[in-house]
Amino acid sequence: MKTFQIPGHKKEVVNSNEVLYIIAAGRTCYLIVITDLLKKQWRKICSTHNLGHYKTLLEDTTLFNAHHRYIINLELVESFTGNYEVTMKIPTGEKLQVATRRFKNFKKELALVRGLQK
Repeated sequence: MKTFQIPGHKKEVVNSNEVLYIIAAGRTCYLIVITDLLKKQWRKICSTHNLGHYKTLLEDTTLFNAHHRYIINLELVESFTGNYEVTMKIPTGEKLQVATRRFKNFKKELALVRGLQK
């Protein structure tokens, strides 16, 4: 777990394990952060940094750069399909995709996180 500050309209401090996923939006991005895991509640925080900033900042965490638009928390992945679509434990309405080139690494990293590596 890593604690970091999100610069934007209102500076906020977040733990990396609270991040469901990060989505790119032009030169900025949005962090989808869990507020209550049991009630499956989340909120969206706008950041003035781009996705590359968070990719570097959160390198040693369970967050995985799955696509050029997404960084997802592997601990909160519920399932994935053969057509590279990921379902998270907390539904947000967003269809998350894993890039074809990154799918093999995604499965490997997910297995490590889940403790299923053989």
